[in-house]
Amino acid sequence: MIITKNMTFAAGHQLYDPALTEEVNEELFGKCFRPHGHNYHVHVEIEGDPMPDGMILNYYRISDVINRLDHRNLNAILSVLTTAENIAIWIWEELQVASVGRSIERISVTVKETDSSSATYDGRVH
Repeated sequence: MIITKNMTFAAGHQLYDPALTEEVNEELFGKCFRPHGHNYHVHVEIEGDPMPDGMILNYYRISDVINRLDHRNLNAILSVLTTAENIAIWIWEELQVASVGRSIERISVTVKETDSSSATYDGRVH
């Protein structure tokens, strides 16, 4: 069985490597090297078997993970560049922790940064 959860969160971030000059950062990351924000859309799919409580995972557990990013500076939360790819990995890892003891087969997280750009992570190394 598969459950899904769709949420949005607003957050600020900056794609910036402090080891590089401002000019190189601008060349690498374009306008995103400056502090800015997005209204992110997140789609989570969790596949597994319902437990005796009737749930694969309580939807509130999913919301709790994503809400930790809402109205925050993502650079203060993630220890890596705050790309959509890395945000999806961070959410996936936190959901792994939130689902310990549950009968989970697969978690997939899609983070949509803009109408035309998104990243999906499901734990597989490609």
